[in-house]
Amino acid sequence: MCAILDLIKQYSDQELAFLYTYHIESYMEETQSQIRDYIRHVRGLSDLTIAQIVEDVAHSSSTLGCPRCHSLNWNIYDVQWEVPLSTRQESLIQSPIEQERDPNHFPQKTKIDCNICGYVIHDPNESFWTSLKKTVSFKK
Repeated sequence: MCAILDLIKQYSDQELAFLYTYHIESYMEETQSQIRDYIRHVRGLSDLTIAQIVEDVAHSSSTLGCPRCHSLNWNIYDVQWEVPLSTRQESLIQSPIEQERDPNHFPQKTKIDCNICGYVIHDPNESFWTSLKKTVSFKK
């Protein structure tokens, strides 16, 4: 059995519904087909059931986990921080000696996204206003 099926066997029906609805397109076609077959034939989730699960969670008042699917299955990793010119500080800019020692050094910040539905929970390179707008739209 392939590794993706071993992984998704651990997912709840709710997590599978959100994976199917929002994140399945990020997989290669063969993997998408295996995931769809598993969801439909092994777990017995129809398109109607999946849509109902997603709708129920959307109207849930839970604030735990991912704002979209409420999963705690997150990817947390460092990315190169694109320091906006308007907020550059002297402390963020390397001295010539530091640049000579490590010319490929770029500031790193943590990015967090949901492993289930692909929702980007925190992106250090996203503007404050975009982040605020995204947060407010999920709090309705």
